[in-house]
Amino acid sequence: MKTSVSRKIIVSQGLTILHFPEVATSIEAKGNEVTYITGWIPSFYQKPIANFFGRLLNKKNLYARLIARKPKITDDRIIKLTLCEIYYWLLSVGAKLKFLSVTQVNVKAWTYFGKCSAKYIDNQSIFHLRSGTGQGGAILKAKSKNIITVADHSIAHPAEMDRVLSAEYAKYGLPFELGANDDFWKIIILDCHQSDYVLVNSDYVAQTFIANGFRAEKIKVIYLGVREDFLGLKNNWNKHQIPKLLFTGTFSVRKGAHILLEAVEILNQNGLVFSLDVVGPDEFTGAYNKPLPANINMVGNVIQDDLKQYLANSDIYVFPTLSEGCAKSVMEAMAAGLPVVTTVNSGAPIVDNESGFLAEVGSVQSLVNKIKIAIDNNELRQYIGKHTISLVENNYSWRNYAYNLSTFYNEVLNNQY
Repeated sequence: MKTSVSRKIIVSQGLTILHFPEVATSIEAKGNEVTYITGWIPSFYQKPIANFFGRLLNKKNLYARLIARKPKITDDRIIKLTLCEIYYWLLSVGAKLKFLSVTQVNVKAWTYFGKCSAKYIDNQSIFHLRSGTGQGGAILKAKSKNIITVADHSIAHPAEMDRVLSAEYAKYGLPFELGANDDFWKIIILDCHQSDYVLVNSDYVAQTFIANGFRAEKIKVIYLGVREDFLGLKNNWNKHQIPKLLFTGTFSVRKGAHILLEAVEILNQNGLVFSLDVVGPDEFTGAYNKPLPANINMVGNVIQDDLKQYLANSDIYVFPTLSEGCAKSVMEAMAAGLPVVTTVNSGAPIVDNESGFLAEVGSVQSLVNKIKIAIDNNELRQYIGKHTISLVENNYSWRNYAYNLSTFYNEVLNNQY
């Protein structure tokens, strides 16, 4: 068996960010040579151009979003497919003008990204691709070069999202584009089928893939890391006179916005006095067709440093999601020491009443009950808060991720020979 192997890794991020800058940084930190393929990363002097397109596409502060793609690796190993970005934006303008659907935009743009990235696939050991970037010949090129392909997928299988979400979206008259019949999700899952391995970020995601026909040995679970500056933001678990609840992230049906609003109404009717801050973009309340309860504060987007203040100064984090991968916002709350009320479908590594509170998926009454328990039990809240700080620090740092990913690479490379 060959035990000494070349460690050249090529990472394809695609046209949105997710966790791939940290993936590339983690790979290089373990002594590997990484090539990182992304869209446009503008220079400081190109900031006005980026923000002009941001206004055109209704993407606030696009420059900040684009430069966040840059990993902490050697600059000459970063390949910027700027033409792919421009093509994507032009298609997006077409969607705004109703010439194309969002699904058509994504299929065309991501397939073109895969086609453009294929020419950089040559003598690497592993092609680590975001699911959705492998078409246009990218995966086929890697296979022709005997390069191991790893599709990195960070949300539940679309058939699972169909099961738990489609009826909920229909209830509120909202378009549902997350299911297995959507053409863009078809190419995402095609990438997963064609790749040698599928890398997922939680046991929940792994279970949804296995339930939908994937072999367990093809699926590898590696939880993502949490930024160290979120650790231990809380040091006082005595609740405020008026308990402060917090939700962060996109306020949408998938993340349980309707369930949370109904739970707030019931808690208000039961005479519980509290407040709820919703931090993040609102994609739901326009479809709710009822006035929002007065004790809900829709904050909107905030920068990361301000988000830390919300985590530090709240009493309970509430996130009744219906389907995730492993919710970054939940992991940040856990790192901060903020007790979390969520569901098993958050993908977060939570044991009920030990490292958080787990409500039944889709159940308003279960969420109400868990919020009451969390508010009423000061001792348990403090225990959970302290425990989750330690849990995240010791098991879910980017350092842990780098080690686990490197170990996985070693295993699959050794299995090749």
